[in-house]
Formats: sequence, C-alpha cells, structure tokens
Amino acid sequence: MSRRTQRQSLTDDLAFPIRLKPTVPRTGLGNDLTAILQWLKAELGPENYAQHHGQSLSGDAMAV
Repeated sequence: MSRRTQRQSLTDDLAFPIRLKPTVPRTGLGNDLTAILQWLKAELGPENYAQHHGQSLSGDAMAV
C-alpha cells in the first residue's frame, strides 16, 4: 500500500491561516511580482509566508 504525501499548498494552508489573493492580469505581474516577494521577505522573513497559485471569480490569482 502506498502513502501519499500531503500537497505543500495544503500544509501551508494549515500553517498560514491568513490569505491574500490578488488577481493576476492576463499579462502577468511582471516586476510587481518581484516587488511583492521582496516586500514579504523583508517584512515577514523568508520562513513566515508561502506563495501559491490561486483562483478568483475573475480568473487566476496569486495566493500569499
């Protein structure tokens, strides 16, 4: 019998109960993504947040 490991996004959901889900435009986030991740790293520290793909009513989103 094989065991499945839990998806990282589910593990992160349990560890980080607060979500931000900005909608991603069709052209992507470009340099804004770099600025967002740098801000998160500076303000929260690299081990205190997670980033994943998300869904919103209007399309793709980034779940932080």
